[in-house]
Amino acid sequence: MKWLKRIGIGLGALLAVMGLWYGQLQYRTHALGNNHFASSNTPTLLLAGYAGNALTYSGFIQRMQSANIAHLALKITVSTSGHISMQRFGTLDDNAMIQVLFDANKDYQKEQAQLPQVLAYLKQRGVAKVNLVGHSMGGGVGLATILATANKNNTQPSPALWPLAARSLVSAIPLINARAQLKPASNNYPQD
Repeated sequence: MKWLKRIGIGLGALLAVMGLWYGQLQYRTHALGNNHFASSNTPTLLLAGYAGNALTYSGFIQRMQSANIAHLALKITVSTSGHISMQRFGTLDDNAMIQVLFDANKDYQKEQAQLPQVLAYLKQRGVAKVNLVGHSMGGGVGLATILATANKNNTQPSPALWPLAARSLVSAIPLINARAQLKPASNNYPQD
């Protein structure tokens, strides 16, 4: 009988955790639905961080689609050798998202070398401009690509940096804001 009680407790705990997770998902989706977001024909590339995979942005993509804010249009996979394959899920207009997955997802330099190839691949298919959203290492790869291609002669789409979504930049924003709010109370900060 003790084993039956343990199974019951385990199932109860599992249901409680699943309920909390589902409640958070519903809350986040509902909160997004209360806002108005402008429509754009510029697709947004989603770049995962270190060891990122299709699951990295799955919750984000689901919430954006559930709230009718954006939709997943393409999933691009780049092999270690640089071969690009694409799955199409929708059109590249009206807040389209393009998930970019690298097989060499732990190699910053390889991703940085392959992202311009992805941008050129998209340009061949009529995409003239993209937004880049990167999580963790993906933010660094995106930013490095923007900086490296800034002076080139339009051989790739002109990426527009979406800095609030790049994890490497987001972590710096609260520090900047905190410094600005505390400055009148203390002048011990180095001057910029």
